Formats: sequence, structure tokens, C-alpha cells
Amino acid sequence: MIQLMTVGSLLLLAWLSIAHAFAFQEVSVDANGDVQELSASATSNLQMMERRAQSQAARGALLRAELPKCPVSEYIPVGDDCTCESETCKKDQFCYSPDDGKDKCLDEQKTDPYLIDVHGFTKNLGPSTQRNGAIGGRKFTFTKKKDDSLLRILYTDTFRVICHSRKYHGRWIDGCAARWEIKIDGQSCPSGGIYQDWYVHRFQDPHRTQSFGGVCKGVSEGKHTLEVFVYKTPWHHQWNINYPYTGWSAHHGTAKATVHMEVQEIPESYPLFHYATGTQMDGRDSGWVNARVISFKKLYDDSNLRLWYVDNHRVMQHHHHHGAGSCRWEIRIDGQSCPSGTILGDLYIHRHENPHRPKSMVGYCNGLEAGDHKVQVHVSTTPGLHRSDCFTGWHSARWILEAEEIPKQYDMVHYNMQHQTDHREHGILNNYKVTFQKIFGSSSVT
Repeated sequence: MIQLMTVGSLLLLAWLSIAHAFAFQEVSVDANGDVQELSASATSNLQMMERRAQSQAARGALLRAELPKCPVSEYIPVGDDCTCESETCKKDQFCYSPDDGKDKCLDEQKTDPYLIDVHGFTKNLGPSTQRNGAIGGRKFTFTKKKDDSLLRILYTDTFRVICHSRKYHGRWIDGCAARWEIKIDGQSCPSGGIYQDWYVHRFQDPHRTQSFGGVCKGVSEGKHTLEVFVYKTPWHHQWNINYPYTGWSAHHGTAKATVHMEVQEIPESYPLFHYATGTQMDGRDSGWVNARVISFKKLYDDSNLRLWYVDNHRVMQHHHHHGAGSCRWEIRIDGQSCPSGTILGDLYIHRHENPHRPKSMVGYCNGLEAGDHKVQVHVSTTPGLHRSDCFTGWHSARWILEAEEIPKQYDMVHYNMQHQTDHREHGILNNYKVTFQKIFGSSSVT
């Protein structure tokens, strides 16, 4: 028994000695599994290598922090060195996730570009007299790929609201208004409803083609339905009796009006896309429109800037002025008109009119160097006309202002932007055309 304890004690002491050597001495294990002490010089070299590796890692992290963030795109190559997640991409590489995981620096573009994944339709649909609810034909399904991405939505149709001459509770109806809203899965967009209102005076019967849309956040990945609804404008006069009408057909064998709906999925942190949105109103007749401003950093000197603006606009003529009135809304950059050509729109009305209607304008701006820029909306009376009463926004209708940078390498965007007028009543409009070369046979043209 004593011998067994002695042997056990010796084994325990031997094990403790080895453990002590590992804990308090620089050691290594040779090919035979024997524990060997490291020399002072070997220990110093090992420590030096560790410090060098740590220094290189810290230097790499510092360099990545100083570099700009890469544009995440499966089709557009990066212009200069930039940071893609934890990697540094070189010029002409691509920064994207090949397997829906982390973004990586890759030498080739993806065959199915994520950023140009657009869903929707263009159809010639008949008119709808729906007054409260979903509008027939304005609906499609799509699949969202990521939870944290944005949805960029666009809708084009022909809209009308009419007021009949009648009294309500002893008072003449002075105007009618209706609201059209783009909903997802039958609900308003989680980050704020995307809708516009049409208001007209009684006796008016305008049929107007317009576009509106917005950016929606908070929609989960998976299959969804985009659909358009119409209903009475909330908070409008209690005597408002609206008769909305969506779409139009001129009869006599002519084609029905065109309806277009689309949704595009964009990464939330995509550095080439910038926007501002809200529901603020502004009654100023001249100056910078409240809240309609985007501050952003342009990444490339030779890129184009695509600007899109949707809002609810109104013009009234002051009573002491005769004739018509007109207001002008212009998208300006850094306080000035776009250097390659103004991007603006005018709203003209006859005296006694008071229309509140959505308006959209889009244009491309070239000649802006890389760096910080600011996009704003400016309003004024149209030059050459009497001072008019301008109004921007109405009844919480949602406005949106977008600035999208289009790199030179993105050779699938073609446009023609000019400032001219064509007075013909029939025929092909002069110079209203775009000539381009289509790259992919299976792609669609929008």
C-alpha cells in the first residue's frame, strides 16, 4: 500500500513539474512529443513575429478605415481602392456577396446582378371606377431577397377626380379630393405610406397621366404583393364627395391608357443611392422648399447623377391679377442649376383654378466632380408671368427626392435630355428619341 502511494506520488510530482514548465517557461514540443525549453533568442524571435503580425493587422485595419466604402454591386466595378466588409478591393474589382453571405472582393461580375433586379409590369388596362379599395389590374407579386434592403417603388397611371354640382348639408361642394396609395401585402409601407392626393374644383374633369412612388423600408425577405388602392382623402372637408377614376380609354378603337408598376430592391447602405422623403408642406412662393434636401458624397468624377423628384404641387393666381398663373420647381445642386442643363418643371393654371396634384420630374446631371454635394428644390414664379401663389405638399402626401450616381462603367443606362418645345398636334415629336445598343437579349427595357 505504501509502495503504491509512493509510486502515485512520484507520478503526480512528475506531472506537476511538466505543468509548471508549461505555465511559467517558454517551451516547445518536438517531433517525438518531448517537451523542450526555448532559448532566449528563439523566444525573442517568436515575440517579434507576433508583434509584427499584430502591427500588420492594425495597419491593415487602419488603412481600411481610411479608405472609402466600396459600392456594393454585382455589376459595377469599384473605381478606386476601397473597403468591402473586411477586405480591400482594388480598382476594377467587384464588391458583392457571391453566396448571400459577407461581401467580398471579386474579379468578375455576377451573371444575375442584384441591383438591377426589377419586378413589375407595363400594360394597357381599362379604366376603373373603384371609389374605395383595391383597383383592378394594379397588382403583382415579387420576391424580396434580403431583410435589410430598401424597396424603390414607381407607379404610373391616368388619374381623375370629378365633383358634381350639388349641395351637402346646405353648402355647395367647392372641391373634391381622392387619394391613391401603393400598398404592400394590403398594408401601408412600414416606414411610411406611399400615396398622393388629387384635388379639383367643381365642374372640372381632368384626366392626367402622372407618376409617383417612394422608398419603403422594413419589409422582410420573401414573397410579397404590391397593389394600388384608392379612397377618400383623409381630413378633407366633411362635405367632400369624391368620384375618383383610374385609367382611361378614349374609345373609338384607340388603345387603353398605359399603366406601369415596378419595384427595385436596393441594399440599405448602397453608397451610390441617396434619398430624402417626408410629408411636410411648404406655402412659400419663392425660395428653397422646406426639407427637400439631400447631402451626399459623389464617388466618381466622370459619373452621371440621376435626379428624381415627386411632390404634390399647387398654383393659384392672386385675385388682383388677371389671366393665368404658373410656378416653377427646380432641382438644384450646391445652390446652382445643374451645369449640364436645368432640371425643372412648371405648373400652369387658369384664373380661379386651385389644383393640388402630384408632379414628378427626372433628369441627369453631368459635370459634377467627386466629393460632397447638396441637392435641393427651389420654387419661384415662372419667368414672364405675374407673381403666383405656389404651394408644395398637401394633406401629408409623401414627397421623395432621389440622387443616384451612375458610374461610367454602367453602360446600360441611356438617355436624351433637352430643353425644347414641340407644338405639333399629331406625329412623332422632334428630337424626343434615344438611340442605344442593347447588351443582353433576355433583358427588359424600362
